[in-house]
Amino acid sequence: MKLALTAAIAATIAASALIPAPTRADQSIIVESQRPTLNKWVSKVSQDLTRSLDNTLNWSVARDVRADGGYTAVTFTSDEAGRPAALTVARPSGDKALDRVALTAVEHLRSLHPMPASLAPGQRFRANIIISVDSYKLDRLVQIMRKEEAQRIRAEGPNSKEIVLTAVPSKSA
Repeated sequence: MKLALTAAIAATIAASALIPAPTRADQSIIVESQRPTLNKWVSKVSQDLTRSLDNTLNWSVARDVRADGGYTAVTFTSDEAGRPAALTVARPSGDKALDRVALTAVEHLRSLHPMPASLAPGQRFRANIIISVDSYKLDRLVQIMRKEEAQRIRAEGPNSKEIVLTAVPSKSA
Protein backbone atom coordinates (compact mmCIF):
# COMPACT_ATOMS: atom_id res chain seq x y z
CA MET A 1 0.00 0.00 0.00
CA LYS A 2 2.79 2.37 0.98
CA LEU A 3 4.66 1.51 -2.22
CA ALA A 4 1.54 2.13 -4.35
CA LEU A 5 0.97 5.55 -2.71
CA THR A 6 4.62 6.54 -3.23
CA ALA A 7 4.41 5.44 -6.87
CA ALA A 8 1.22 7.48 -7.42
CA ILE A 9 2.81 10.61 -5.92
CA ALA A 10 5.95 10.12 -8.02
CA ALA A 11 3.84 9.68 -11.19
CA THR A 12 1.90 12.89 -10.42
CA ILE A 13 5.11 14.86 -9.90
CA ALA A 14 6.63 13.44 -13.10
CA ALA A 15 3.50 14.24 -15.12
CA SER A 16 3.41 17.82 -13.84
CA ALA A 17 7.00 18.30 -15.00
CA LEU A 18 5.88 17.50 -18.58
CA ILE A 19 3.30 20.32 -18.63
CA PRO A 20 4.93 23.44 -20.05
CA ALA A 21 4.96 26.52 -17.83
CA PRO A 22 2.61 29.25 -19.06
CA THR A 23 4.22 32.03 -21.01
CA ARG A 24 3.59 35.70 -20.30
CA ALA A 25 1.15 35.84 -23.22
CA ASP A 26 -0.93 33.01 -21.69
CA GLN A 27 -1.50 34.86 -18.44
CA SER A 28 -4.51 37.13 -18.18
CA ILE A 29 -4.56 40.05 -15.83
CA ILE A 30 -7.84 40.41 -13.98
CA VAL A 31 -8.48 43.60 -12.06
CA GLU A 32 -11.43 43.68 -9.70
CA SER A 33 -12.70 46.72 -7.89
CA GLN A 34 -12.42 46.58 -4.12
CA ARG A 35 -15.46 48.86 -3.91
CA PRO A 36 -18.97 47.41 -3.97
CA THR A 37 -21.76 48.61 -6.22
CA LEU A 38 -24.24 50.99 -4.59
CA ASN A 39 -26.98 48.32 -4.46
CA LYS A 40 -24.69 45.73 -2.83
CA TRP A 41 -23.42 48.32 -0.38
CA VAL A 42 -26.94 49.44 0.62
CA SER A 43 -27.95 45.79 1.11
CA LYS A 44 -24.87 45.02 3.25
CA VAL A 45 -25.16 48.14 5.42
CA SER A 46 -28.92 47.58 5.87
CA GLN A 47 -28.15 44.03 7.08
CA ASP A 48 -25.46 45.40 9.42
CA LEU A 49 -27.96 47.98 10.69
CA THR A 50 -30.56 45.25 11.34
CA ARG A 51 -27.97 43.28 13.37
CA SER A 52 -27.05 46.43 15.29
CA LEU A 53 -30.74 47.12 15.92
CA ASP A 54 -31.28 43.54 17.16
CA ASN A 55 -28.34 43.95 19.57
CA THR A 56 -29.57 47.36 20.75
CA LEU A 57 -33.04 45.99 21.45
CA ASN A 58 -31.45 43.40 23.74
CA TRP A 59 -29.82 46.14 25.84
CA SER A 60 -31.48 48.05 28.64
CA VAL A 61 -31.72 51.17 26.44
CA ALA A 62 -34.73 49.50 24.78
CA ARG A 63 -36.70 48.70 27.91
CA ASP A 64 -38.80 51.87 27.70
CA VAL A 65 -39.85 51.49 24.04
CA ARG A 66 -43.64 51.47 23.70
CA ALA A 67 -45.04 47.98 23.34
CA ASP A 68 -46.60 48.72 19.95
CA GLY A 69 -43.34 49.91 18.36
CA GLY A 70 -43.12 52.59 15.69
CA TYR A 71 -41.18 54.14 12.82
CA THR A 72 -38.33 56.64 13.00
CA ALA A 73 -35.57 57.92 10.70
CA VAL A 74 -32.00 58.91 11.55
CA THR A 75 -29.79 60.94 9.20
CA PHE A 76 -26.01 60.86 9.43
CA THR A 77 -22.73 61.19 7.57
CA SER A 78 -19.54 59.16 7.81
CA ASP A 79 -16.21 60.10 9.38
CA GLU A 80 -12.85 59.24 7.78
CA ALA A 81 -12.83 55.81 9.43
CA GLY A 82 -16.27 54.98 8.01
CA ARG A 83 -18.09 55.32 11.33
CA PRO A 84 -21.46 57.09 11.44
CA ALA A 85 -21.15 60.75 12.46
CA ALA A 86 -23.43 63.78 12.94
CA LEU A 87 -26.46 61.66 13.83
CA THR A 88 -29.86 63.39 13.92
CA VAL A 89 -33.40 62.12 14.37
CA ALA A 90 -34.91 63.35 11.09
CA ARG A 91 -38.32 61.74 11.59
CA PRO A 92 -39.28 61.35 15.25
CA SER A 93 -41.47 58.36 16.09
CA GLY A 94 -43.30 60.06 18.94
CA ASP A 95 -41.54 57.67 21.32
CA LYS A 96 -38.28 59.11 22.69
CA ALA A 97 -37.09 55.64 23.75
CA LEU A 98 -37.57 54.25 20.23
CA ASP A 99 -35.70 57.26 18.78
CA ARG A 100 -32.85 56.60 21.25
CA VAL A 101 -32.76 52.93 20.20
CA ALA A 102 -32.52 54.00 16.53
CA LEU A 103 -29.72 56.48 17.26
CA THR A 104 -27.83 53.85 19.27
CA ALA A 105 -28.22 51.21 16.53
CA VAL A 106 -26.86 53.56 13.86
CA GLU A 107 -24.09 54.81 16.14
CA HIS A 108 -22.93 51.21 16.75
CA LEU A 109 -22.53 50.32 13.07
CA ARG A 110 -18.94 49.10 12.80
CA SER A 111 -18.01 50.75 9.53
CA LEU A 112 -19.53 51.95 6.31
CA HIS A 113 -16.29 51.17 4.46
CA PRO A 114 -15.59 50.21 1.76
CA MET A 115 -18.07 52.59 0.17
CA PRO A 116 -19.00 52.66 -3.50
CA ALA A 117 -16.92 55.03 -5.61
CA SER A 118 -20.14 56.86 -6.57
CA LEU A 119 -20.58 58.25 -3.04
CA ALA A 120 -19.18 61.73 -2.54
CA PRO A 121 -17.35 62.90 0.59
CA GLY A 122 -19.85 64.23 3.12
CA GLN A 123 -22.58 61.97 1.75
CA ARG A 124 -25.76 62.04 3.85
CA PHE A 125 -27.45 58.78 4.77
CA ARG A 126 -30.95 58.13 6.10
CA ALA A 127 -31.74 55.05 8.18
CA ASN A 128 -35.46 54.28 8.32
CA ILE A 129 -36.09 52.04 11.31
CA ILE A 130 -39.33 50.20 11.98
CA ILE A 131 -40.10 48.26 15.15
CA SER A 132 -43.36 46.34 15.15
CA VAL A 133 -45.15 43.86 17.37
CA ASP A 134 -47.22 42.17 14.67
CA SER A 135 -47.38 41.80 10.90
CA TYR A 136 -50.45 44.07 10.57
CA LYS A 137 -48.65 46.96 12.31
CA LEU A 138 -45.47 46.23 10.34
CA ASP A 139 -47.36 46.45 7.03
CA ARG A 140 -49.00 49.70 8.13
CA LEU A 141 -45.67 51.24 9.19
CA VAL A 142 -44.00 50.16 5.91
CA GLN A 143 -46.83 51.85 3.96
CA ILE A 144 -46.39 55.04 5.99
CA MET A 145 -42.61 54.96 5.45
CA ARG A 146 -42.96 54.44 1.68
CA LYS A 147 -45.49 57.26 1.38
CA GLU A 148 -43.35 59.67 3.42
CA GLU A 149 -40.19 58.70 1.52
CA ALA A 150 -41.91 59.27 -1.84
CA GLN A 151 -43.11 62.69 -0.66
CA ARG A 152 -39.65 63.60 0.67
CA ILE A 153 -37.93 62.57 -2.56
CA ARG A 154 -40.48 64.47 -4.68
CA ALA A 155 -39.97 67.57 -2.54
CA GLU A 156 -36.18 67.36 -2.88
CA GLY A 157 -36.44 66.71 -6.61
CA PRO A 158 -33.60 65.32 -8.69
CA ASN A 159 -31.08 66.81 -6.26
CA SER A 160 -32.00 64.35 -3.50
CA LYS A 161 -28.68 63.47 -1.90
CA GLU A 162 -29.53 61.00 0.86
CA ILE A 163 -28.82 57.30 0.51
CA VAL A 164 -31.67 55.42 2.22
CA LEU A 165 -31.16 52.34 4.41
CA THR A 166 -33.97 50.43 6.09
CA ALA A 167 -33.90 48.18 9.14
CA VAL A 168 -36.57 46.07 10.79
CA PRO A 169 -35.45 43.92 13.73
CA SER A 170 -35.41 40.23 12.92
CA LYS A 171 -37.72 39.62 15.90
CA SER A 172 -40.31 42.12 14.62
CA ALA A 173 -43.69 40.65 13.73
